[in-house]
Amino acid sequence: MNKVLALGQLGFEENYDYVATELNGVQTIEWLSEAPEPSVAEMEVVLEELLLWNPVRTLSIHQAEAKETIDETAEVARTRYITSGSGQAIVYQEKAKDAEKYKENGYPSGMLTYPWVKAESDAMGVTPTVAANTILNQRDAWVVKGVEIEKLRRYWKLEVDNAIDEDGVEVVKDQALTQLASV
Repeated sequence: MNKVLALGQLGFEENYDYVATELNGVQTIEWLSEAPEPSVAEMEVVLEELLLWNPVRTLSIHQAEAKETIDETAEVARTRYITSGSGQAIVYQEKAKDAEKYKENGYPSGMLTYPWVKAESDAMGVTPTVAANTILNQRDAWVVKGVEIEKLRRYWKLEVDNAIDEDGVEVVKDQALTQLASV
């Protein structure tokens, strides 16, 4: 139920002239009558009635907040294994592609076409073969953890959508956070 209907239900339409508008889900009221605007207490009654008459809206807000918290917690879980950031994600991808290509080509001695493997080799003080294998092993280990985190994130967000009330949302969110913390 919107504010206009709530005002009507509470008898305000008989006492006040107003224009109600809605833009992007935000409702506003412009008071036109000579009578004073409703008191804060009267408007609190209207707002309380709105919440009681529109449980889907409050549930959907609660669900959105819970899903945002789940996303944030999944990101924290990811950072236990990888460094976050879009630039760093590209570095990981490029290193893995370079190491894969290096391995597929039989670990050649010339490093000019394998800059990521060379950089890792130099940084670690190991041979390019060890560096390439390390990059690939780290990638493979991350894939296992990344898939597990993503599965939990998606599963619990869908469970939040299936919750029928705010208490159910809280229970689901708490379960999600506990499981993500354990990965």
